[in-house]
Amino acid sequence: MDLNQIKESVRVAVMSNLLCWNEEWDEDRSFASYGADSLDQVEIMFCVEEEFEIEFPDEECARIKTPAQLVDYLAAAMANQEV
Repeated sequence: MDLNQIKESVRVAVMSNLLCWNEEWDEDRSFASYGADSLDQVEIMFCVEEEFEIEFPDEECARIKTPAQLVDYLAAAMANQEV
């Protein structure tokens, strides 16, 4: 999966979990700025874990605050899986 596919998957996970399809997408915005509370963020992470078949360590979940950070983490994790 390439970086654009990862970005699109994250966008869909965020927008569908938060039901904010009418929001202008900016991957550098915080999840909170899209209206996400901590439970919403957990749900987003869970969806992404299922789709990409990875598991986020708790400390990573706490560190990831924007979709861009989530994309970066996924890209690095997937690169490590390919080795």
